[in-house]
Amino acid sequence: MMSDVLITGICIISLLLLLFAIRLPVGFSLLLVGFSGIWYLKNYNAASLILVSVAYNTVSNYVLISVPLFILMGHLSLNAGLAQKAYSAGFKIVGGLPGGLAMASSIGCGIFAAATGSSAATAATLGKVAVPEMEKYGYDSGFACAAVAGGGSIGILIPPSIVLIIYGMITDLSIGKLLIAGIIPGILTIVSNMLVSYFSAII
Repeated sequence: MMSDVLITGICIISLLLLLFAIRLPVGFSLLLVGFSGIWYLKNYNAASLILVSVAYNTVSNYVLISVPLFILMGHLSLNAGLAQKAYSAGFKIVGGLPGGLAMASSIGCGIFAAATGSSAATAATLGKVAVPEMEKYGYDSGFACAAVAGGGSIGILIPPSIVLIIYGMITDLSIGKLLIAGIIPGILTIVSNMLVSYFSAII
């Protein structure tokens, strides 16, 4: 016979999947499921108290305040056409080399990642610019997408990295030191992606 805790867990997970299925935003889904679970296991007052305290602690955390500002900076960069300009700058540097368009994608991803701090935003935005351009010049679509996806991973390394900020908050490490520590690995990743693109083009 299943215990009450196991039954509660199954019900909570089922409710969460149901909310995802009806396309309720993830944040609201987790909020609703968490609140309902605590209400069921304890009482309404305990659930309300935890809801208020968690919301306040999250909003008042000075580390997390920077995250929406970086997201805003990313949107401003996108609307200002930074993705196209970053890609064009990379193409002017390495466009004449074999695999130049793919190498330019890596450089563009590095520049755009430094403005957004998000791998997903970097890959999605540069993908709209770089992939059609590479396909236009005869690049394999799979290779073009791989070049942009690899370049997008730079977003978690090069400051301002949202992932490193959250990681530093969770592990109680210095955010500044983490961001500085990501610079050299980020540059090495860009260079590595460029080398892969170059040798893939000449082989």
